[in-house]
Amino acid sequence: MSWQASAQMLGVSVEVDTVFGGPSPDFDPNGELEGYTSYLVYANFTNPTDVLSAVFADTEAFEGTAVLGIDAPCGCFNPDEGSMVIGSFVNSNFSNIPQFALYQYDTFWTIGQEFSDDAGTTPDWVSFPPIDGSNICEEEVNDGTMFITGSTGSWPVNAVAGNDLKILLARVTTCGEFTFTMNAQVFVEGLQSNPELFTMCEFADFDLDGICDDVDDCVGLYDACGVCNGPGPIEDCGCDDIPAGFCDCDGNQIDAIGICGGTCPADADNDGICDDVDPCIGSFDAIGVCGGDCLADDNNNGICDDDEVLGCTDEFACNFDPDATVDDASCIHCDCVQTGDYTLSVEASPALTLPGHTRYRIYLNTPNLNDRLKEVVGSGDSPMTLNVPGGIYNSSLNPLFFPGFAPTTYCPFPELTDDSYLTIGLTTSQAYLPGAQTPALYGGALNNPLVDFFTVDGGTSLTIDDGGGVYVANNTATNIYPDANGRIIVMQVTTDGPISGTLNFGVWPMGGDASTQIDLTISFDGVGEFSDGSGDTSLCGCTDPSAFNYDSSAEHDNDSCLPLVPGCNDPSACTFSYDANVNDGSCADCDFCGVCAGDGLSCSSCTDAAACNYDPDATADDGSCEYESCAGCLDTNACNYAPDATIEDGSCEYVTCAGCLDSLACNYDPDATLDDGNCDFSCYGCTIDFACNYDANATVDDDSCEFESCAGCLVDIACNYDATATIDDGSCDYESCAGCLDFSACNYDPSATIEDGSCDFTCYGC
Repeated sequence: MSWQASAQMLGVSVEVDTVFGGPSPDFDPNGELEGYTSYLVYANFTNPTDVLSAVFADTEAFEGTAVLGIDAPCGCFNPDEGSMVIGSFVNSNFSNIPQFALYQYDTFWTIGQEFSDDAGTTPDWVSFPPIDGSNICEEEVNDGTMFITGSTGSWPVNAVAGNDLKILLARVTTCGEFTFTMNAQVFVEGLQSNPELFTMCEFADFDLDGICDDVDDCVGLYDACGVCNGPGPIEDCGCDDIPAGFCDCDGNQIDAIGICGGTCPADADNDGICDDVDPCIGSFDAIGVCGGDCLADDNNNGICDDDEVLGCTDEFACNFDPDATVDDASCIHCDCVQTGDYTLSVEASPALTLPGHTRYRIYLNTPNLNDRLKEVVGSGDSPMTLNVPGGIYNSSLNPLFFPGFAPTTYCPFPELTDDSYLTIGLTTSQAYLPGAQTPALYGGALNNPLVDFFTVDGGTSLTIDDGGGVYVANNTATNIYPDANGRIIVMQVTTDGPISGTLNFGVWPMGGDASTQIDLTISFDGVGEFSDGSGDTSLCGCTDPSAFNYDSSAEHDNDSCLPLVPGCNDPSACTFSYDANVNDGSCADCDFCGVCAGDGLSCSSCTDAAACNYDPDATADDGSCEYESCAGCLDTNACNYAPDATIEDGSCEYVTCAGCLDSLACNYDPDATLDDGNCDFSCYGCTIDFACNYDANATVDDDSCEFESCAGCLVDIACNYDATATIDDGSCDYESCAGCLDFSACNYDPSATIEDGSCDFTCYGC
């Protein structure tokens, strides 16, 4: 590629920037650019101060010049099609954001900027007709210009060649080869009065010096003597002999003090010291001015007495007069604001409930008791940042970004002690600091990154650059003033690693209002005390040695002395007092029962569920468990079953209460509770003494009496007399056995037992 121009712009070079071999988890997880190569095209210059002001094409005005265009047959990667020049999405801040990371490899024209946020000015683009960047690797522009405006001495840094003698022209990301054509306007050494146009030519450039051979004064190399393809410095002085009238080959002459090649133009007093370095060519006056007219300097301050100016000469005073040469005792030291007097403290302590974690507290230290902290914010110019690489801890018990609980809440719920929050002067609900007001959010809570960061567990970084933050609307709220320690808490962060960041504060100093607000930006890294780095501090402070905040280095008292206030000044203690700044030993923690300063007895008792005195509400065992008062026989069948017992002691016995449980049995035992299987029913029978089956031993009539088996005739003379009968049934018969009992009678009846007088003797004869 050849150029038609002088030697200020030497040509164009192409460098391989990135070769894409496949998916990259950092910026190209899907392998969208696999097989592509990204090239950087540079214009090369002679002078570090050369300026590239425009890249253009105007084939009508400059007949025979090249069009402006990139030709990549394979196509280009071009996610930003809005313009031919570098776009806003090609931003170094987007390189680590997955959805924007590939924009850094967009194809674009540029002047000196690889990223749009690089130093300098992003070039403008004008074309006729208007052309966007949608076909950047196909479009041939006949009338279009990419340009940067400026003037001699005030060119944007990206338009200047610099020490590397090159300026970036384009990035081309393609899957194959590409060519390009262009023309350029250059201001040699940045002078608008010395412009040059560089146009591409069609001739050869054999010596690769960036000048087409048809207009090249030397196709080859100039030797050291400026001769094209010459022999070099072969004379006494290289290319020439020592010139007449000179003292060496360098063309030097003897100067005013006799040195060959010296630069002394004159030595008027002939003292061997060149006048331009001679401290005095003549005499010094009263203030040491050579040839001066000062007659006196009584205070030896180097200022002539006639030129002295009265005023405050203390540079640390509020009314310091830089023009004053003599102090007139008018200095005022403590009525002005010095931002360096405001510092930020980061303190650390072990987390209460999270092993291995640290609880950080961040405070703004103020020099005046009537300073008021109105806001903690972040903007585009001064972002609020917080870096927590170990992840921030946010308790699920607190859905708020600020501490909204009563002090008594932290004992039963100790994890709230380690909760992270953003605040202005509060570590508890506003109700527990008289006159306090909870800070509000700029922009509200919806979709506010501050709310998410201080309520969702595990966040690692926070950036607020849109004017967001917190503020207290009430200008007299007690929590916007420094506490008894001269500081205002703004944040608590619990994590298992370090923290760092930058915070911005809006302070109304020394009782002022919004019109006197000062804005502070303080960065911190780890634990310690940090300032804004301005070095703008005063010599004011508390000079009372008996005060809490006595400052031995203070030279002027600013009425900031704080009295000693005994109490608990440990914010992590449950007995913490906002008003205390001297620990009087009253600090206490929550006991394991969740009681502030408790003795641990309120939740202590027997925790063994098997013990007689088990307490289901106890959380700590005090060794009082006993197992005897509730011991006994648990068998409900045993004689000594104990219904109130809960522990079996092996004492069950089954004898003393054993017996016949049948109330109908002869041996029924009303005191027995256990049936021994020996019930006796032998006492049952007929108890009616005249019954046939009367039982003289029976004591219980069993309705078995019967009166028939022993019934009969009881009259012994009756025919049917029954000697076994015991009951007369009225059946006696006196006829069936009646007859003649006389055996001599004719009708003697041997079977008769009763004489009926019927004997007949008529059978006898004479």
